[in-house]
Amino acid sequence: HDYNDCVSFPRADLLNLVFTHYSSADAKLSDEAKSLFVTDIPLFLNETQVRQAFSRYGTVIKCKLTPKKHYYNGHIQFSSADVIAQFNDIWAIICLGNSLRVCPASFLKSQRDSRREHVTILAGILKNIKEADLLEIATQVNAKALNVPLSINSYKPKPYVYLNFSLFDTLEAAKELSVAFRGKGLTWHPPNEAHTLCHVCGRSGCSPSVCNPRLAHKVDDHLNKLYSRFNAGPRRGHQDSRQSHYTIPIYNTTPLPAFVKFLRSQKALVSAYLFTQFHQHRVDSIEYYTALRDEHFSTSPSSFISSALSVEHHSIVFDRVLVVIDSKPTLLTEPSDIKQAAIKHFQSVVAAPLVQYSSIDEFPSRWQRAYSPIS
Repeated sequence: HDYNDCVSFPRADLLNLVFTHYSSADAKLSDEAKSLFVTDIPLFLNETQVRQAFSRYGTVIKCKLTPKKHYYNGHIQFSSADVIAQFNDIWAIICLGNSLRVCPASFLKSQRDSRREHVTILAGILKNIKEADLLEIATQVNAKALNVPLSINSYKPKPYVYLNFSLFDTLEAAKELSVAFRGKGLTWHPPNEAHTLCHVCGRSGCSPSVCNPRLAHKVDDHLNKLYSRFNAGPRRGHQDSRQSHYTIPIYNTTPLPAFVKFLRSQKALVSAYLFTQFHQHRVDSIEYYTALRDEHFSTSPSSFISSALSVEHHSIVFDRVLVVIDSKPTLLTEPSDIKQAAIKHFQSVVAAPLVQYSSIDEFPSRWQRAYSPIS
């Protein structure tokens, strides 16, 4: 009975507040109707950049990124469900040159899967190319979305692009076309051949070590520098100088788990040292500026005033205020009424000063110099 009264009529005993029925299931459906699920967000993008990209389509009230493998997944919520309708036909958007796949959160699994059903690969693109550079090709072949995968090691774009199509016939028609990018012919491949494509040139069957023979040496060089820097063991491919020239060492490298454990222990040590130093610096800074302000208060009032006024101001915003007007509790919600009530409160909450001065001439001499107008 009380529940029905609360949701049906204003409660006079609670300043005429009106309660409404709440259902967590209904709230979830309402949020889903206004939300998008976003994938393939590179880790070098942040929430502010992603929010700005989606603000072109409507008012974004929530943007949350969650790491998954070497990408982010995103949850974008708009202020209105009407915005989501346009994403029934939009499969991806561009954010700072990168393609982000989108899907309405209200879609069923079958609808989400359909957007990745018809996929092909276009290989042979140049190094460090982003999806924005390939939009013209995507338009020509009627692709709905495109994605240049990033290497998990270097996090640089691979030399091929995934293209998604809405229909199988559209995909087959695209594969009949000869496509070139910046004067270089590209080749079509099914998705299951991605592991056969060279990560350097994009050609099928080409090995990165053959395409770029210096690649393997560069990796060895990096490992040699790490081993030498941390003295974790003899450098790869080199005899330990501590052994005599005729002795064959039993181990020529430190086992990888032991080396990783060593690096982690050094990381913890450095982090603890930096934390201690930063804490001590903060304590020293507080003590220094406290002493400096006390000194200014005694010797230089003008410097004290300037220092006090330079403190960053903080504020809070009230959207409602409960005040007593004519002995009756009243809830204020209008911004102008709230402002006037706050001013009145802070004018009366502080007691009158013990000593009142009618002019600067009545100030103590040490404060007269600080408050006197500059001639």
